[in-house]
Amino acid sequence: MRTNWDTNAGNVGLGIGIVHFLEFAYRSNRGRYTVDYFYDHFKIRTKSSCNKTNLAGFGIFVDPSKTSDEAQRLRDHKGEANNFNVGMQLEYFPLNIRDFQAFSSRWDPFITAGFIMFLKTLK
Repeated sequence: MRTNWDTNAGNVGLGIGIVHFLEFAYRSNRGRYTVDYFYDHFKIRTKSSCNKTNLAGFGIFVDPSKTSDEAQRLRDHKGEANNFNVGMQLEYFPLNIRDFQAFSSRWDPFITAGFIMFLKTLK
């Protein structure tokens, strides 16, 4: 069940990921005071992650007090989800990236677009 706490807390797995940002605002071959819109407002983000979760039934529908065949089938239903994804995104920051990193601003909104290749297996 989507909003059931027992199910959400019971079906928790392990995941690991790596995120890399390629930022152009501080390139060494740029002049110190050179203004370049792309360098000051864009970053490239690459990401790779994987996780594994063992799935089981939790909550009111599989409570031991339920003795129907449907409840027993739900209790017997077990599974595993293995997910792996890798992707790349271009992030646009309307405010200057260097101003945010120099603590001139505490707010740094961004817009992102990209692709993620998502592989999912269920057992």
